[in-house]
Amino acid sequence: MFLLMSVFALCAGCILLSAWHPAFLVAALLSLGLLLALALRFLRQSRTDALTRVYNLRCLTVKAAAYARSPQLLVHYFDVDHLKQVNDTQGHSAGDLLLQETAAALRRAGGNNGEVYRLGGDEFLLIFQGSAAELPWEEVCPAASHGFAQGPGETLQMLIRSAEQEMYVAKGQRAQSSPEGSSH
Repeated sequence: MFLLMSVFALCAGCILLSAWHPAFLVAALLSLGLLLALALRFLRQSRTDALTRVYNLRCLTVKAAAYARSPQLLVHYFDVDHLKQVNDTQGHSAGDLLLQETAAALRRAGGNNGEVYRLGGDEFLLIFQGSAAELPWEEVCPAASHGFAQGPGETLQMLIRSAEQEMYVAKGQRAQSSPEGSSH
């Protein structure tokens, strides 16, 4: 914030001084360009998860209204299985890598029609404009339990809740079929 205010002050000063010398107008324009670039960078950072480089929950809140106008929306909810176990046995850097790889796989799966959000911890959303049949989920993210819900006719929050409930059912089924049980 201090950086933005400093560049703004520089820009304002150059504009005032440009009455005495035209070179200050050029400096003001350059300062204004820097100010805009910094503002866009900070906006992007405020809406992106620092670890995985996918959108964060704040961004989802901002984009929710746009999704309400979508005629065909698929919400896919993912929970990375055994992240705590990976962190405890292999270290947090291995857990971070697992989260980064999951995010990258979801971005590839969504392609141009999908947006990936990290809700926090080990939970992700892929919001896709299309149908579930178009995406090979088990191949994309085998280390995650997942559930999905598809619109239209539902609010985004309802679709997210339905997809999350399906994910918990799938997580329970995976835990029952897994010999080591369900470690989150």
